[in-house]
Amino acid sequence: MRSSARFAVAALVLISFGWFAASAQAAVRAELAADVNPGPSGSKPKKLTAVGDFVYFYADAGPGRQGLWRSNGKSTRMVRPVGDGSRQFYWAAKVAYQGRLYLLGSDSSIDLRLWRTTRGGHRVEPVPGWPKKLTVQDNSSLTVANGLLFFRGGDYWRNELWKYNGRRARRVKDINPGPAGSFPGYITRLGNQVIFNATDGVHGGELWRSDGTEAGTRMIGEITPGPDGTNMAWLTAVGDSVYLTADTPGHWLEPWRTDGKRLGLVAAEHEGPEWDNITSFAGLDGKVYFAVNNDLWESDDAWPVADVHPIADDPDFPSTYKNAPVAAGGRIFFTSFAGDPIGNMRSWPSFFDGEKVVTLTDPDQEFDYPWVYPQYFKEFAGRVFFVSSDLLHGTELRVVSGDHYRLFADVLQGEGSSSPRGFTRTRHFLYFVADDGVHGRELWRLRRVPG
Repeated sequence: MRSSARFAVAALVLISFGWFAASAQAAVRAELAADVNPGPSGSKPKKLTAVGDFVYFYADAGPGRQGLWRSNGKSTRMVRPVGDGSRQFYWAAKVAYQGRLYLLGSDSSIDLRLWRTTRGGHRVEPVPGWPKKLTVQDNSSLTVANGLLFFRGGDYWRNELWKYNGRRARRVKDINPGPAGSFPGYITRLGNQVIFNATDGVHGGELWRSDGTEAGTRMIGEITPGPDGTNMAWLTAVGDSVYLTADTPGHWLEPWRTDGKRLGLVAAEHEGPEWDNITSFAGLDGKVYFAVNNDLWESDDAWPVADVHPIADDPDFPSTYKNAPVAAGGRIFFTSFAGDPIGNMRSWPSFFDGEKVVTLTDPDQEFDYPWVYPQYFKEFAGRVFFVSSDLLHGTELRVVSGDHYRLFADVLQGEGSSSPRGFTRTRHFLYFVADDGVHGRELWRLRRVPG
Protein backbone atom coordinates (compact mmCIF):
# COMPACT_ATOMS: atom_id res chain seq x y z
CA MET A 1 0.00 0.00 0.00
CA ARG A 2 1.03 3.59 -0.55
CA SER A 3 2.32 5.60 2.40
CA SER A 4 3.08 9.33 2.48
CA ALA A 5 4.57 11.96 4.74
CA ARG A 6 4.87 15.74 4.56
CA PHE A 7 8.08 17.59 5.22
CA ALA A 8 8.43 21.21 6.30
CA VAL A 9 10.45 23.92 4.62
CA ALA A 10 14.08 22.81 4.67
CA ALA A 11 15.69 25.78 2.93
CA LEU A 12 14.79 28.83 0.86
CA VAL A 13 14.62 26.80 -2.35
CA LEU A 14 14.35 23.23 -1.05
CA ILE A 15 10.85 22.39 0.11
CA SER A 16 10.19 18.68 0.12
CA PHE A 17 7.36 16.23 0.28
CA GLY A 18 8.44 12.63 0.77
CA TRP A 19 7.00 9.30 -0.26
CA PHE A 20 8.71 6.04 0.65
CA ALA A 21 8.18 2.70 -1.07
CA ALA A 22 8.20 -0.33 1.20
CA SER A 23 10.81 -2.54 -0.42
CA ALA A 24 14.10 -4.33 0.17
CA GLN A 25 15.62 -1.89 -2.33
CA ALA A 26 17.03 1.49 -1.34
CA ALA A 27 14.32 3.87 -0.18
CA VAL A 28 13.50 6.70 -2.59
CA ARG A 29 11.87 10.05 -1.89
CA ALA A 30 10.14 12.48 -4.27
CA GLU A 31 10.72 16.08 -3.25
CA LEU A 32 10.67 19.63 -4.52
CA ALA A 33 14.24 20.40 -5.59
CA ALA A 34 13.93 24.12 -6.35
CA ASP A 35 11.19 26.72 -5.98
CA VAL A 36 12.64 28.97 -8.69
CA ASN A 37 9.62 31.30 -8.83
CA PRO A 38 7.95 31.28 -5.38
CA GLY A 39 4.18 31.26 -5.46
CA PRO A 40 1.50 29.37 -7.37
CA SER A 41 2.63 30.47 -10.86
CA GLY A 42 5.81 28.38 -10.89
CA SER A 43 8.79 28.83 -13.20
CA LYS A 44 7.78 26.13 -15.72
CA PRO A 45 11.22 24.51 -16.20
CA LYS A 46 11.81 22.83 -19.54
CA LYS A 47 14.53 21.18 -21.64
CA LEU A 48 16.43 19.68 -18.70
CA THR A 49 20.03 18.64 -19.48
CA ALA A 50 22.52 16.98 -17.13
CA VAL A 51 26.18 18.04 -16.99
CA GLY A 52 28.07 16.29 -14.22
CA ASP A 53 26.23 16.81 -10.93
CA PHE A 54 24.22 19.74 -12.30
CA VAL A 55 20.97 19.87 -14.20
CA TYR A 56 20.50 22.86 -16.50
CA PHE A 57 17.06 24.05 -17.58
CA TYR A 58 15.16 26.99 -18.97
CA ALA A 59 12.79 28.71 -16.53
CA ASP A 60 10.72 31.87 -16.10
CA ALA A 61 11.04 33.41 -12.64
CA GLY A 62 9.54 36.76 -13.60
CA PRO A 63 10.83 39.93 -15.29
CA GLY A 64 14.61 39.89 -15.71
CA ARG A 65 14.83 36.29 -14.49
CA GLN A 66 13.85 34.42 -17.63
CA GLY A 67 16.46 32.15 -19.15
CA LEU A 68 18.97 29.47 -18.27
CA TRP A 69 19.18 28.08 -14.72
CA ARG A 70 21.09 25.29 -13.05
CA SER A 71 20.78 23.23 -9.86
CA ASN A 72 22.84 20.54 -8.14
CA GLY A 73 20.30 19.73 -5.43
CA LYS A 74 21.92 22.13 -2.96
CA SER A 75 21.87 25.47 -4.75
CA THR A 76 19.90 26.80 -7.70
CA ARG A 77 20.87 29.92 -9.63
CA MET A 78 20.40 31.67 -12.94
CA VAL A 79 23.18 31.36 -15.53
CA ARG A 80 23.48 34.67 -17.39
CA PRO A 81 25.42 35.56 -20.54
CA VAL A 82 28.75 37.33 -20.13
CA GLY A 83 28.84 41.00 -21.04
CA ASP A 84 25.69 43.10 -21.27
CA GLY A 85 23.18 41.43 -18.95
CA SER A 86 20.34 43.62 -20.21
CA ARG A 87 20.02 41.81 -23.55
CA GLN A 88 17.19 39.31 -23.90
CA PHE A 89 18.37 35.96 -25.25
CA TYR A 90 16.52 33.11 -26.85
CA TRP A 91 17.97 29.73 -25.87
CA ALA A 92 17.27 26.54 -27.81
CA ALA A 93 18.73 23.01 -27.79
CA LYS A 94 21.64 22.13 -25.51
CA VAL A 95 24.04 19.22 -24.98
CA ALA A 96 26.85 18.21 -22.60
CA TYR A 97 30.29 18.36 -24.26
CA GLN A 98 33.81 18.50 -22.79
CA GLY A 99 32.40 18.88 -19.28
CA ARG A 100 30.38 21.98 -20.16
CA LEU A 101 26.92 22.79 -21.39
CA TYR A 102 26.83 23.78 -25.05
CA LEU A 103 23.66 25.44 -26.23
CA LEU A 104 22.15 27.32 -29.12
CA GLY A 105 21.40 30.96 -28.46
CA SER A 106 20.36 34.14 -30.19
CA ASP A 107 19.75 37.78 -29.33
CA SER A 108 18.36 40.55 -31.51
CA SER A 109 21.60 40.98 -33.44
CA ILE A 110 22.63 37.45 -34.47
CA ASP A 111 21.07 34.24 -35.69
CA LEU A 112 21.13 30.96 -33.78
CA ARG A 113 24.73 30.13 -32.92
CA LEU A 114 26.70 28.06 -30.40
CA TRP A 115 27.32 29.17 -26.81
CA ARG A 116 28.77 27.36 -23.80
CA THR A 117 29.03 27.71 -20.05
CA THR A 118 32.22 29.13 -18.60
CA ARG A 119 34.51 26.72 -16.76
CA GLY A 120 32.80 27.35 -13.44
CA GLY A 121 29.40 26.95 -15.04
CA HIS A 122 28.11 30.28 -13.67
CA ARG A 123 27.89 32.19 -16.98
CA VAL A 124 27.47 31.46 -20.68
CA GLU A 125 29.75 32.79 -23.41
CA PRO A 126 29.94 32.64 -27.21
CA VAL A 127 32.19 29.79 -28.28
CA PRO A 128 35.55 30.85 -29.76
CA GLY A 129 36.42 30.14 -33.37
CA TRP A 130 32.89 30.58 -34.72
CA PRO A 131 32.60 31.92 -38.31
CA LYS A 132 30.75 35.21 -38.39
CA LYS A 133 28.00 34.20 -40.82
CA LEU A 134 27.56 30.60 -39.63
CA THR A 135 24.22 29.68 -38.04
CA VAL A 136 22.84 26.38 -36.78
CA GLN A 137 19.90 25.35 -38.93
CA ASP A 138 18.47 22.41 -36.96
CA ASN A 139 17.86 22.63 -33.21
CA SER A 140 17.89 18.84 -32.90
CA SER A 141 21.20 18.32 -34.72
CA LEU A 142 23.68 18.81 -31.83
CA THR A 143 25.40 15.41 -31.49
CA VAL A 144 28.64 14.47 -29.73
CA ALA A 145 30.83 11.72 -31.23
CA ASN A 146 34.56 11.03 -31.65
CA GLY A 147 35.42 13.99 -29.41
CA LEU A 148 33.56 16.40 -31.70
CA LEU A 149 30.27 18.27 -31.60
CA PHE A 150 28.42 17.76 -34.89
CA PHE A 151 25.57 19.93 -36.16
CA ARG A 152 23.78 21.08 -39.29
CA GLY A 153 25.10 24.51 -40.18
CA GLY A 154 25.01 27.10 -42.93
CA ASP A 155 22.20 29.43 -43.91
CA TYR A 156 18.54 28.96 -44.77
CA TRP A 157 19.28 27.87 -48.33
CA ARG A 158 22.50 25.90 -47.96
CA ASN A 159 23.14 23.48 -45.07
CA GLU A 160 26.00 21.02 -44.59
CA LEU A 161 27.50 18.89 -41.82
CA TRP A 162 29.70 20.93 -39.48
CA LYS A 163 31.80 20.11 -36.42
CA TYR A 164 33.17 21.98 -33.41
CA ASN A 165 36.18 20.78 -31.40
CA GLY A 166 36.18 23.26 -28.51
CA ARG A 167 38.37 25.75 -30.39
CA ARG A 168 36.82 26.35 -33.79
CA ALA A 169 33.98 25.30 -36.09
CA ARG A 170 34.67 23.79 -39.51
CA ARG A 171 32.58 22.28 -42.26
CA VAL A 172 33.16 18.52 -42.38
CA LYS A 173 32.51 18.08 -46.09
CA ASP A 174 30.71 19.82 -48.94
CA ILE A 175 28.45 16.84 -49.59
CA ASN A 176 26.29 18.60 -52.16
CA PRO A 177 28.43 21.27 -53.89
CA GLY A 178 26.55 24.24 -55.22
CA PRO A 179 23.73 26.42 -53.92
CA ALA A 180 21.43 23.68 -52.56
CA GLY A 181 23.33 21.99 -49.72
CA SER A 182 22.91 18.44 -48.43
CA PHE A 183 20.59 19.26 -45.48
CA PRO A 184 21.91 16.58 -43.10
CA GLY A 185 19.31 15.34 -40.64
CA TYR A 186 18.70 12.69 -37.97
CA ILE A 187 22.34 12.97 -36.88
CA THR A 188 22.87 9.95 -34.61
CA ARG A 189 25.97 8.83 -32.74
CA LEU A 190 27.27 5.32 -33.43
CA GLY A 191 30.55 4.70 -31.63
CA ASN A 192 33.17 7.10 -33.01
CA GLN A 193 31.07 8.25 -35.94
CA VAL A 194 27.70 9.76 -36.74
CA ILE A 195 25.04 8.32 -39.03
CA PHE A 196 22.75 10.80 -40.78
CA ASN A 197 20.45 11.41 -43.73
CA ALA A 198 21.72 13.66 -46.52
CA THR A 199 21.48 14.24 -50.26
CA ASP A 200 24.44 14.75 -52.58
CA GLY A 201 22.24 16.06 -55.40
CA VAL A 202 22.36 12.74 -57.25
CA HIS A 203 20.97 10.10 -54.90
CA GLY A 204 18.35 11.97 -52.88
CA GLY A 205 18.12 11.65 -49.10
CA GLU A 206 20.00 8.50 -48.05
CA LEU A 207 22.18 7.28 -45.17
CA TRP A 208 25.67 8.69 -44.69
CA ARG A 209 28.40 8.28 -42.10
CA SER A 210 31.15 10.58 -40.82
CA ASP A 211 34.00 10.39 -38.33
CA GLY A 212 34.55 14.15 -38.60
CA THR A 213 37.04 13.99 -41.48
CA GLU A 214 36.32 14.69 -45.12
CA ALA A 215 37.73 11.32 -46.19
CA GLY A 216 35.68 9.54 -43.54
CA THR A 217 32.39 11.10 -44.68
CA ARG A 218 30.62 9.03 -47.32
CA MET A 219 27.28 7.56 -48.33
CA ILE A 220 26.66 4.11 -46.85
CA GLY A 221 24.19 2.95 -49.48
CA GLU A 222 20.84 3.51 -51.13
CA ILE A 223 17.58 2.20 -49.72
CA THR A 224 15.64 3.77 -52.61
CA PRO A 225 17.80 3.93 -55.76
CA GLY A 226 17.54 7.14 -57.76
CA PRO A 227 17.14 10.85 -57.12
CA ASP A 228 14.00 10.70 -54.94
CA GLY A 229 15.66 9.36 -51.81
CA THR A 230 14.06 7.61 -48.83
CA ASN A 231 11.65 8.81 -46.18
CA MET A 232 13.13 7.59 -42.90
CA ALA A 233 12.61 8.08 -39.17
CA TRP A 234 13.35 6.68 -35.69
CA LEU A 235 17.13 6.52 -36.18
CA THR A 236 18.28 4.79 -32.98
CA ALA A 237 21.69 3.43 -32.00
CA VAL A 238 21.40 -0.07 -30.52
CA GLY A 239 24.61 -1.99 -29.94
CA ASP A 240 26.84 -1.75 -33.01
CA SER A 241 24.14 -0.57 -35.42
CA VAL A 242 21.71 2.25 -36.07
CA TYR A 243 18.14 1.09 -36.61
CA LEU A 244 15.54 3.09 -38.51
CA THR A 245 12.27 2.88 -40.37
CA ALA A 246 12.23 3.47 -44.12
CA ASP A 247 9.25 4.09 -46.38
CA THR A 248 10.03 2.72 -49.83
CA PRO A 249 7.80 2.53 -52.93
CA GLY A 250 5.56 -0.53 -52.78
CA HIS A 251 6.74 -1.67 -49.37
CA TRP A 252 5.35 0.86 -46.86
CA LEU A 253 7.42 1.05 -43.68
CA GLU A 254 10.17 -1.47 -43.05
CA PRO A 255 12.81 -1.73 -40.32
CA TRP A 256 16.37 -1.21 -41.59
CA ARG A 257 19.79 -0.95 -39.97
CA THR A 258 23.38 0.01 -40.69
CA ASP A 259 26.69 -0.48 -38.89
CA GLY A 260 28.27 2.36 -40.88
CA LYS A 261 29.56 0.00 -43.55
CA ARG A 262 26.65 -2.30 -44.35
CA LEU A 263 22.99 -1.49 -44.91
CA GLY A 264 20.22 -4.05 -44.73
CA LEU A 265 16.65 -4.98 -43.91
CA VAL A 266 15.87 -6.24 -40.42
CA ALA A 267 12.68 -7.99 -41.48
CA ALA A 268 10.79 -8.21 -44.75
CA GLU A 269 8.31 -10.98 -44.01
CA HIS A 270 5.34 -8.62 -43.98
CA GLU A 271 5.27 -6.20 -46.88
CA GLY A 272 2.29 -3.91 -47.19
CA PRO A 273 -0.02 -1.97 -44.90
CA GLU A 274 0.49 -4.22 -41.87
CA TRP A 275 3.90 -2.50 -41.49
CA ASP A 276 2.40 0.99 -41.43
CA ASN A 277 3.10 1.82 -37.78
CA ILE A 278 6.58 0.85 -36.57
CA THR A 279 7.34 2.77 -33.37
CA SER A 280 10.87 3.13 -31.99
CA PHE A 281 13.65 0.64 -31.28
CA ALA A 282 15.15 -0.58 -28.00
CA GLY A 283 18.05 -2.91 -27.23
CA LEU A 284 18.65 -5.39 -24.42
CA ASP A 285 21.14 -8.26 -24.01
CA GLY A 286 22.17 -8.33 -27.66
CA LYS A 287 18.59 -8.25 -28.95
CA VAL A 288 16.64 -5.47 -30.64
CA TYR A 289 12.94 -4.81 -30.03
CA PHE A 290 10.42 -2.78 -32.00
CA ALA A 291 6.63 -2.53 -32.09
CA VAL A 292 4.58 -3.06 -35.23
CA ASN A 293 0.87 -2.43 -34.75
CA ASN A 294 -0.30 -5.19 -32.40
CA ASP A 295 3.01 -7.06 -32.04
CA LEU A 296 6.29 -6.61 -30.20
CA TRP A 297 9.10 -7.99 -32.36
CA GLU A 298 12.52 -9.32 -31.38
CA SER A 299 15.57 -9.50 -33.65
CA ASP A 300 19.15 -10.66 -33.20
CA ASP A 301 22.14 -8.55 -34.31
CA ALA A 302 23.64 -11.00 -36.82
CA TRP A 303 24.45 -9.99 -40.41
CA PRO A 304 22.19 -10.96 -42.07
CA VAL A 305 19.55 -11.28 -39.37
CA ALA A 306 19.19 -14.94 -38.41
CA ASP A 307 16.11 -14.73 -36.21
CA VAL A 308 13.36 -12.10 -36.15
CA HIS A 309 9.91 -12.88 -34.82
CA PRO A 310 6.89 -11.47 -32.96
CA ILE A 311 6.66 -12.12 -29.21
CA ALA A 312 3.59 -13.88 -27.83
CA ASP A 313 1.03 -11.79 -25.92
CA ASP A 314 0.25 -12.02 -22.24
CA PRO A 315 -2.53 -14.67 -22.42
CA ASP A 316 -4.56 -12.86 -19.75
CA PHE A 317 -4.45 -9.55 -21.65
CA PRO A 318 -4.29 -10.18 -25.42
CA SER A 319 -3.29 -6.86 -26.95
CA THR A 320 -4.71 -5.09 -29.99
CA TYR A 321 -1.85 -2.56 -30.20
CA LYS A 322 1.63 -2.01 -28.73
CA ASN A 323 3.73 1.12 -28.69
CA ALA A 324 7.13 2.63 -27.84
CA PRO A 325 9.36 -0.10 -26.36
CA VAL A 326 12.11 1.10 -24.02
CA ALA A 327 14.78 -0.75 -22.03
CA ALA A 328 14.72 -0.20 -18.25
CA GLY A 329 15.66 -2.35 -15.28
CA GLY A 330 16.79 -5.29 -17.43
CA ARG A 331 13.42 -5.53 -19.20
CA ILE A 332 11.69 -4.09 -22.26
CA PHE A 333 8.76 -1.90 -21.20
CA PHE A 334 6.03 -0.75 -23.57
CA THR A 335 2.42 0.39 -23.68
CA SER A 336 -0.17 -2.16 -24.72
CA PHE A 337 -3.87 -1.73 -25.43
CA ALA A 338 -6.10 -4.56 -24.24
CA GLY A 339 -9.41 -5.30 -22.55
CA ASP A 340 -9.64 -5.55 -18.77
CA PRO A 341 -11.61 -8.24 -16.87
CA ILE A 342 -14.81 -6.17 -16.97
CA GLY A 343 -14.63 -5.50 -20.71
CA ASN A 344 -13.13 -1.99 -20.92
CA MET A 345 -10.37 -1.30 -23.46
CA ARG A 346 -7.43 0.33 -21.68
CA SER A 347 -3.78 1.18 -22.14
CA TRP A 348 -1.53 -0.85 -19.86
CA PRO A 349 2.11 -0.78 -18.80
CA SER A 350 3.71 -4.05 -19.88
CA PHE A 351 7.17 -5.57 -20.04
CA PHE A 352 9.02 -8.43 -21.69
CA ASP A 353 11.57 -10.15 -19.45
CA GLY A 354 13.22 -12.28 -22.13
CA GLU A 355 10.76 -15.13 -21.69
CA LYS A 356 7.24 -13.77 -21.48
CA VAL A 357 5.15 -10.60 -21.67
CA VAL A 358 3.72 -9.39 -18.36
CA THR A 359 0.89 -6.86 -18.14
CA LEU A 360 1.21 -4.78 -14.97
CA THR A 361 -1.82 -4.23 -12.77
CA ASP A 362 -2.39 -2.40 -9.48
CA PRO A 363 -3.73 -4.78 -6.81
CA ASP A 364 -5.10 -1.82 -4.85
CA GLN A 365 -7.16 -0.38 -7.69
CA GLU A 366 -10.51 -1.44 -9.08
CA PHE A 367 -10.81 -1.93 -12.83
CA ASP A 368 -13.46 0.79 -13.17
CA TYR A 369 -10.74 3.44 -12.67
CA PRO A 370 -9.05 3.15 -16.07
CA TRP A 371 -5.49 3.92 -17.13
CA VAL A 372 -4.55 6.56 -19.65
CA TYR A 373 -1.32 5.92 -21.58
CA PRO A 374 1.59 4.95 -19.31
CA GLN A 375 4.81 6.64 -20.46
CA TYR A 376 8.30 7.88 -19.47
CA PHE A 377 9.65 4.58 -18.13
CA LYS A 378 12.83 5.43 -16.17
CA GLU A 379 15.17 3.41 -13.97
CA PHE A 380 16.46 4.88 -10.71
CA ALA A 381 17.86 3.30 -7.54
CA GLY A 382 17.07 -0.21 -8.74
CA ARG A 383 13.43 0.57 -9.55
CA VAL A 384 11.49 1.41 -12.68
CA PHE A 385 9.24 4.48 -12.50
CA PHE A 386 6.71 5.73 -15.02
CA VAL A 387 3.85 8.21 -15.40
CA SER A 388 0.21 7.37 -16.00
CA SER A 389 -3.29 8.55 -15.15
CA ASP A 390 -6.34 7.29 -13.33
CA LEU A 391 -9.56 8.87 -12.08
CA LEU A 392 -8.56 8.76 -8.40
CA HIS A 393 -5.15 10.45 -8.54
CA GLY A 394 -4.82 12.06 -11.96
CA THR A 395 -1.53 11.92 -13.87
CA GLU A 396 1.15 10.97 -11.34
CA LEU A 397 4.32 8.96 -10.80
CA ARG A 398 4.05 5.18 -10.46
CA VAL A 399 6.60 2.50 -9.57
CA VAL A 400 6.92 -1.09 -10.78
CA SER A 401 6.83 -3.73 -8.04
CA GLY A 402 7.30 -7.26 -9.37
CA ASP A 403 4.43 -7.99 -11.73
CA HIS A 404 2.39 -5.04 -10.41
CA TYR A 405 2.59 -1.26 -10.18
CA ARG A 406 1.69 1.13 -7.38
CA LEU A 407 1.19 4.86 -7.02
CA PHE A 408 4.55 6.20 -5.86
CA ALA A 409 4.00 9.92 -5.38
CA ASP A 410 0.68 11.76 -5.44
CA VAL A 411 2.43 15.10 -5.91
CA LEU A 412 -0.85 16.97 -6.48
CA GLN A 413 -2.96 15.12 -3.96
CA GLY A 414 -6.47 14.12 -4.92
CA GLU A 415 -7.97 13.80 -8.37
CA GLY A 416 -5.85 16.58 -9.90
CA SER A 417 -2.68 15.93 -11.89
CA SER A 418 0.88 17.04 -11.20
CA SER A 419 1.78 15.81 -14.73
CA PRO A 420 5.46 14.85 -14.22
CA ARG A 421 7.62 15.43 -17.31
CA GLY A 422 11.21 15.97 -18.42
CA PHE A 423 12.92 13.15 -16.51
CA THR A 424 16.69 13.72 -16.46
CA ARG A 425 19.29 11.73 -14.54
CA THR A 426 22.38 13.10 -12.80
CA ARG A 427 24.79 11.06 -10.71
CA HIS A 428 22.67 11.24 -7.55
CA PHE A 429 19.18 12.33 -8.59
CA LEU A 430 16.43 11.84 -11.13
CA TYR A 431 14.98 15.28 -11.86
CA PHE A 432 11.58 16.05 -13.34
CA VAL A 433 9.05 18.87 -13.57
CA ALA A 434 5.70 18.73 -11.77
CA ASP A 435 2.96 20.91 -10.22
CA ASP A 436 1.90 20.21 -6.62
CA GLY A 437 -0.87 22.84 -6.67
CA VAL A 438 1.05 25.13 -4.29
CA HIS A 439 4.29 26.04 -6.07
CA GLY A 440 3.15 25.77 -9.68
CA ARG A 441 5.28 23.81 -12.17
CA GLU A 442 8.72 23.58 -10.61
CA LEU A 443 11.80 21.36 -10.47
CA TRP A 444 11.36 18.10 -8.54
CA ARG A 445 13.61 15.12 -8.01
CA LEU A 446 13.82 11.56 -6.80
CA ARG A 447 16.65 10.80 -4.39
CA ARG A 448 17.84 7.88 -2.35
CA VAL A 449 17.35 8.13 1.41
CA PRO A 450 18.56 5.87 4.23
CA GLY A 451 16.28 2.83 4.44
